[in-house]
Amino acid sequence: MFKKFDKIPDPLTSGITVYGMDYCPYSRSAVQLAKNCSKDTLFVEAKKGDKKYKEISKESQTIPVVYIDGKHIGGYTEFSKVKLSCNVLEKK
Repeated sequence: MFKKFDKIPDPLTSGITVYGMDYCPYSRSAVQLAKNCSKDTLFVEAKKGDKKYKEISKESQTIPVVYIDGKHIGGYTEFSKVKLSCNVLEKK
């Protein structure tokens, strides 16, 4: 589900990026929400010791860490409150 990278990539500037772990139920739920959207998606395996992950996760203390169009949304709870429809993002 989550792709492993030698170096963790930046979030997509147009689309949904979920940094998470396969073992985490909230990460898996975030992936399912993202798959229901028509936006491009990138699922990245989080590496807690990676410098880039530390930079990306500084606003979140837990996984998953979700970005939409390059903007930090939060974790699963915050992501689940965003209505995803086509290319429109609206708060519920």
